[in-house]
Amino acid sequence: MHVLVAMDPQQLAAGMARCLRRRDMTVDVAANEAMALALSATTDYDVIVFDQDLPHVHGTTLCRQLRERCKAAILIVTASETTEAVAAQVCVGADGSLPKPFDCEELVARVRAIARP
Repeated sequence: MHVLVAMDPQQLAAGMARCLRRRDMTVDVAANEAMALALSATTDYDVIVFDQDLPHVHGTTLCRQLRERCKAAILIVTASETTEAVAAQVCVGADGSLPKPFDCEELVARVRAIARP
């Protein structure tokens, strides 16, 4: 499985990448939303995981842009797990959300669940 992770701060992204790689997933890390969009345009990802609150763009905007460009499953990591926030994510094309804080096993389980054909 090929996964793209776009998170801020980079230490969190690196930790998530290590966790997924230990489960035999191939992981690319994007430092920001522009890099995530560029990588998704050139690589066929199974799942894209990104932070709802990246520095320069809101997660729903990035989700909408990714959904227009690729077919990867999308998992949004969020500090806000309100009904309204989840509904907004689903409306723009997210396949799931992962509330902060989370542990490695939950991340792996959610990535595997949304990657199912």
